Amino acid sequence: FNLRSHSDVKLLFYNMEMTDLTPYSAKFAGRKIDSGKLSAEIDYQVRKSRLRGENRVVIDNLLLGDRVENSSAPHLPLNLALALLKDHNGRIDLDLPVTGDLDHPEFSYSHLIWKAIVHVVEKIVTAPFRAIGKLLGIKHEGLDRIVFAVGSAEIPPPESEKLAALAKGMLQRPQLGLKVQGRYQPESDGEALKVLAVKREIADSQGYSLAPGEDPGPVDYTDTDTQTILLAMAIERQGSETVTALKQKYGFPSQQTASTDLPEANKEIIIPPEITEFDPNEFYHALFSLVVEKEPLGKKALVALALLRTEAIIGEMVSVDGVDRARFTVLNPSIAKKGESDTVVSAKLKLTAHK
Repeated sequence: FNLRSHSDVKLLFYNMEMTDLTPYSAKFAGRKIDSGKLSAEIDYQVRKSRLRGENRVVIDNLLLGDRVENSSAPHLPLNLALALLKDHNGRIDLDLPVTGDLDHPEFSYSHLIWKAIVHVVEKIVTAPFRAIGKLLGIKHEGLDRIVFAVGSAEIPPPESEKLAALAKGMLQRPQLGLKVQGRYQPESDGEALKVLAVKREIADSQGYSLAPGEDPGPVDYTDTDTQTILLAMAIERQGSETVTALKQKYGFPSQQTASTDLPEANKEIIIPPEITEFDPNEFYHALFSLVVEKEPLGKKALVALALLRTEAIIGEMVSVDGVDRARFTVLNPSIAKKGESDTVVSAKLKLTAHK
């Protein structure tokens, strides 16, 4: 009977010392193995010397050593891979398919198992959020970014759900860390910040008390107090001539004065004959835009917004989901690409190994 021709093989390995596998780890991963134990339950089928099998491989307390000099193996972020694979007990539990040729002169079971492990590692480090999504049983798309409304550092409910999922994964993988990079879009975020500043100034003039950064809500352009405040702000920032021209454009209602003794700037505006109806919403909205146009925006306001977004992400995962703050790294803010969206800006996330 020829075992190489047709056979089914079951093999059990328990507590193999992984330091003995350093020649393979050096060849395929470019790193030494300082410690670790490997166990495997192997179910193989052999047909005409071709081996196909399914394995359950358990690795306990794997610790990688220094990189092997002159190794031709690619520089893979193996620490990240291990952080994604190790559970609370330092155990890696994998199901690995393997194939091999028993007639190959260099055939060995250790070679097959290590090669399969390295293949898994390569898949993980090239798509770590896919790996964490698979761990959690959720879709991985979008896990690498958190989306904010322009001008805002408040986390929307759908994004909170993503953060909760990531936090769950980090709690299950205690060696995982997360790098967070808040971003800003100069045009859309800048405009939104100026709009918010003007709205807050109007509310302040009306005697409302607001929390820092609080949005007072939509502007009521039919409110007479709001109209008076907007007119004063527009004249102060844009000048009376600009405001007068806007009144003429929108048919601001007024009475023609017959007095020729009044200065030109004090004469009432005559509604142009083509204007039949005045729309206060249109006029005061246009007036609001004039005020926003001249609203100053501090040089550091956008960077501060990006940092607030970073802190919002970390703060929620720490206070709500219970992840240790030490596992987060704050990256310098960056500019989001123009055209990514007119209404939202995303912060970027990157999984990393936490020491």
